[in-house]
Amino acid sequence: MNAIDFLENTNSGKLYTRATAGGRIEFKTKHWYYTLNSYLQFGRNSKGQKLFAYYFQPEVKLSLLKSTWRLGAEIISGSNPNISDNSSGDFDVLYGVTWKFNGNMNVFTRFPADVNGKGLVNPYLFAVFPLNNKLSLRSDFHLFYTQYPLLNNLGQKMTKFLGYENDFSLKYLPVKELEINYAFSFYKSTNTMQYLPKIQDENKLAVWSYLMISYSFNAMNSKH
Repeated sequence: MNAIDFLENTNSGKLYTRATAGGRIEFKTKHWYYTLNSYLQFGRNSKGQKLFAYYFQPEVKLSLLKSTWRLGAEIISGSNPNISDNSSGDFDVLYGVTWKFNGNMNVFTRFPADVNGKGLVNPYLFAVFPLNNKLSLRSDFHLFYTQYPLLNNLGQKMTKFLGYENDFSLKYLPVKELEINYAFSFYKSTNTMQYLPKIQDENKLAVWSYLMISYSFNAMNSKH
């Protein structure tokens, strides 16, 4: 994918040009699947800063008879603390669905705002277990790190580790047209999360769950 964006500075009204270039490579064998999704971003951001940023998402998948395993990471670059004020390393996720790899709880969805411009490193492990032909169990596990450390109120570097999230879900297909999904997720924060505007109390376990029932049908069926 190659894209060019024209970004307007809200204060000056000046237009800046930003380019994004990259793509995906894949390799498959009988049980294994390897992929690398990567993009470079360069030009100028809406602040007029010189931009050089990147996104990498390597993954390996193992498909077995009774389970499927996906091990990978999503790396979204941020700005080095030593970078000049006229430059930026913040990657802007243009058209991607951030919760696809960053967890169901949507702790990190806006970049660079949600990580204060420090970048995000998200190793993940996804596992799917078909229990029978109608019921399957899925577990998504994430570790979250900043690429560069946040600073506390005294200007001291905090640990890059932000916490971990585990998403559990059950999918049940009682009949062809009906699908029932139940999910339960939790996020455990480290003390570093108090310096990001995402978790109300980093000392408490954040939890979330949902139940979704989907029914599909043909509203009109005409025969000729």
